[in-house]
Amino acid sequence: MRALTSRRTRSIIVVFLTLILVLLPFSTALAREPNFTFKEIRPLRNDPPPIPHSSVLDPGVIEGFVQNEIRPASLAAATAANGQGTAGEPGVLDTITDVANGLYLYPDGNACNDFNLEDGWQGTVWTSYFAGWGTFAADDGYFQAKNVTFDREQVIGPGNDFGPDSASMKIASNQPYDAGVMSPAISVSPGDTVMVRAHYLIYNHDTEGRNWDYASMGIITAEGATAHYVNGYVRGQWAVMEEEVIAEDDNIIIMLQGHSPDALNSNIYFDNVEVYINGTALANCKG
Repeated sequence: MRALTSRRTRSIIVVFLTLILVLLPFSTALAREPNFTFKEIRPLRNDPPPIPHSSVLDPGVIEGFVQNEIRPASLAAATAANGQGTAGEPGVLDTITDVANGLYLYPDGNACNDFNLEDGWQGTVWTSYFAGWGTFAADDGYFQAKNVTFDREQVIGPGNDFGPDSASMKIASNQPYDAGVMSPAISVSPGDTVMVRAHYLIYNHDTEGRNWDYASMGIITAEGATAHYVNGYVRGQWAVMEEEVIAEDDNIIIMLQGHSPDALNSNIYFDNVEVYINGTALANCKG
């Protein structure tokens, strides 16, 4: 990674020390032991190793986990996911919304990070990161960090305008995974009202009844604090996650995550992050 300021370094360390607490509600909801470990994904990718899918889980293990732990523990989330699904129409829809036209996400003048600038991308294929946004993945035997890829996407998001300075962040796997990207520390003052919006697209794999993969956004408001989370289940088109929090410290950190407890062809894209502090849009949160 690029050299970080001492403050940013401290913040990144804080994030990784608190990730177990941040994601503990997820592990508890799945009726699993709270033994999650997390790995920072950076080149050279020696730990975890550099080849995704170098080992995969037995299908019976995945099926048992999904049926016995995911399904009963995630009934409400699964209902929401399937209710917002697009069964029978795999891929990316041609839907026109206020933020996108099919795979083309409209430019956003209020975005403090649009993942576009070519010079901001570092790393290699499968292990790419953007500017000061770090990459991480759960690694506990079931969720395997080595089976997650992070890439610069130049088609879904930029659409017809793809080019050297037009991209989005792609997180993907066809094995179970829990992974994301996190912002550098964003300066605020205690008591500030902070509203964050992030655009996401979940590629619709059209596995009817098993639309278990979803997006989420977490905001850490103080050192050691558990993140405030909001989930995104809309499939096959660009959508928005939005969360408002009150800052408790002199910085906040944003995490954009993809989750898939099943062996699905899961591809989740993130772009156009907006941060408003007391109603004023932040110009830059790239780091």
